[in-house]
Amino acid sequence: MALSVWSLLLFFQLTLVLGNNWNCANYYWRDYFGTIPYDAIPVGKDHQGDNRYIGLVYNRGYELLPANVLPKEGIAQATAYTSVLNSTEYLKILCGPYKRAFVWFRVENPSTFHSSNYPNLIPGGSEVGKKVFITRVFYNGEAIVGKMHEGGNQLGTPFPVGDTIKYTYPYEVLGSMPFIRESCVKWTKAQVQEDRLRSSGSGSDRSRVFTAGPLCPGYRRVSPEMYTN
Repeated sequence: MALSVWSLLLFFQLTLVLGNNWNCANYYWRDYFGTIPYDAIPVGKDHQGDNRYIGLVYNRGYELLPANVLPKEGIAQATAYTSVLNSTEYLKILCGPYKRAFVWFRVENPSTFHSSNYPNLIPGGSEVGKKVFITRVFYNGEAIVGKMHEGGNQLGTPFPVGDTIKYTYPYEVLGSMPFIRESCVKWTKAQVQEDRLRSSGSGSDRSRVFTAGPLCPGYRRVSPEMYTN
């Protein structure tokens, strides 16, 4: 009972909009009632070329789980233990102002997954008292949302196919790209010139790439004001 209450509290906590401040994760969960929000984040496409989306579903018996939001079917589909859940209520959909602020990290070894190895992973709820993270696989020409617990699973990530749970690896796990402040950034003349060329072009990809200076070693990030959805 206490665990279910905790999961419910976490579910509502995740509904809070974190805002457009690039010192935070810069994503949020909206209530989903069948209409895809303009700022929803797609996981990929189905075999007909239509977008699928990333959701959360709360079920009292199974806690809070990552889900596939399937607009044409009008459901969110998730895996729980040995079951596939098809839900039409208590749903959230992942949204954000900048679609390019999301990144998929490839996981090669299914049994050694640890969130600390991947920066800024997006929490996807909890199951049996363990944190769950959002994964993605491609199966039969479709992008499908799965999940992974801290510590990994030697079978790989579980994901729903119809009423069946399948497992696979390698897979991808979802993270976000927080903004690194200008004080962390060291520019070179070549980078400034490259930025000017990108900014003056027609630019569907007018992203400004920063190279981290001594305060932020080893990271490359994208400036938010240059993002285009």
